[in-house]
Amino acid sequence: MDFKIEYIKEFIAHADAVTCILINEALNIIITGGEDGYVYIRNYYDLKILTVIKPEIEINTYNLNMKILDVKISEYDLLYVNCYIQDEMFLYGYNINGLKFGVLRKAINQFEFTPTGKLIINEYFSKELAIYHPITFKLVII
Repeated sequence: MDFKIEYIKEFIAHADAVTCILINEALNIIITGGEDGYVYIRNYYDLKILTVIKPEIEINTYNLNMKILDVKISEYDLLYVNCYIQDEMFLYGYNINGLKFGVLRKAINQFEFTPTGKLIINEYFSKELAIYHPITFKLVII
């Protein structure tokens, strides 16, 4: 079986290295995050930028070097952005138009969604998992 790779299109996605890519065919969007600290939401078909998100800095420091580590979309079309800012990590929640609804200040290693839509989070250097409400970011007690 022969495979042929066909070049379609190349474009500059960020001012610095791209750190994560997410494609959501249901919404016809491509979401990218980069070391430049920006998240771009693009149209899946023509790659036009629909929304640009720069997470707000919640700490008072000069010369901040923010990096986007990961982006995910929940089943409710909410966007979650995990970013790193000078030894601090944050998980931001946005609607698909870039309106922020919450922030969780945790050193998040990985995060996913449970079948019921809750956030399940593993912090760096931890062997435990924690479950959070996907909008309020409050810890769910089981």
